[in-house]
Parts: sequence; structure tokens; C-alpha cells
Amino acid sequence: MLTCDNLSAGYGGADAIRDVSLRVDAGDILGVVGPNGAGKTTLLRAISGSLQIAKGKVVFNGTDITAMAPHRRPGLGLAHVPEGRQVFGELTVAENLSLGATTLPAGKSREERLAFVYDLFPRLAERRGQLAGTMSGGEQQMVAIGRGLMMDPKLLLLDEPSMGLAPKIVTEIFASIVKLGRTFGLTVLIAEQRLSETLASCNKCVVIASGQITASGEREAIVRSGAIEEAYFGT
Repeated sequence: MLTCDNLSAGYGGADAIRDVSLRVDAGDILGVVGPNGAGKTTLLRAISGSLQIAKGKVVFNGTDITAMAPHRRPGLGLAHVPEGRQVFGELTVAENLSLGATTLPAGKSREERLAFVYDLFPRLAERRGQLAGTMSGGEQQMVAIGRGLMMDPKLLLLDEPSMGLAPKIVTEIFASIVKLGRTFGLTVLIAEQRLSETLASCNKCVVIASGQITASGEREAIVRSGAIEEAYFGT
């Protein structure tokens, strides 16, 4: 579904990721793990087009999207939920979700997508008329994920969805990610610092450190390899 080949990208002329290659197959929940500053956010931004790629190629469902404008990528089925939630606080929950449906493919029902999101996050259904800015951080994260799901994506990119959330809410968020992948068959690429929750949710794993991928493969093999400990602790 998604192939990244020797990607390099960064800021101010300095690469934050270098020669990164990975593959996401349909139905995968792929966890990208690594310490803070490893390049996880940069990788997702390069894939979504919100950061220009300095070198390399991104192919999504057979289409080379390396130079494609970022606003065109959701129309292909690529949804990016960035870190920090970035909801519109002055809009209601329902209005925030509706913004995600602006790139919904022809023939897809906005009402059906809204029902899907409300079924996944019942709390949003209860508070559909509430201003997003008055909600808790966990509820805002649900809104952000729901907005991405309104696009009816084929691949959902999630960047640090647990950031700043209480442990109980983190559990709820990861349960929803597992449900999306295992029940509904959605392909998910999740970049996270939280190891236990990510490893419990994904079937494949990529380890990134200092802007480079140090290991990739099936989750169990990566856990046994010691690559995660090496990335986080240098041991």
C-alpha cells in the first residue's frame, strides 16, 4: 500500500531523517517507535506532504506521490492526524468532524462516516454540540482522529496520539486503534514514544533512532532483537 524509498527530509537544510525506507501493507498496524527527536514526526510529515522531501520517493497504492501537493493526498485515501490534536476550538465537535468530510470521495455518505465515528467514540456523539475548545485533551484527540476517519481513508497516519493524555484515556485511544485495524481492516501507521501500548497494538514495527531506521519487521522479531533497547538506552 505504501512504500518509502530512501527518504531524506528535514528543516533549515539539515536532515532530520536520512535514507529511510519502509513498507506498509494493507491491513497492517505498523508502529514507528523511537526516542524523542528520533525523526518520527518528520517521517509522517514527509509521507503526508506537509514537509518537502529532500531525497527519495513515496509511492501510495501504486501512485508516486513524492511531489504531489499535500491537499491532494487525502483524496487518494491518505489521512494524517498530526501531533498536538489541532482541533478548531471555536467549532463544535460535529463541525470539526464535518471538516474532515470535505475530501470524502464521490458516492460516499457523510452521514454514514459520521455514524461510524460516533460508534467508535460514543463520547463524541454525546457531545456533538459542544465546542471542541472546552473539551479535555483526550476528547480533543478523539475529535482529531474522528476528523481523519471522516475522509474514509485507506491509510491513517497517527502522530503521537497519546501525547499529554491521562493513562485511562491512552488506553481508550489505543483500544480504538486496535478496533480500527483488527475489526474494520483499516491500515494504520502510528508513530509513538509509548512502547507498551504501541507494541501491544501493532503487528509490525519500525525502530528509528537519530533519523535512521535501525530495525523493521514483525513485532515479535523486533522485540526479541534488542533493537528497541538499543534505540532508547544505547544498550
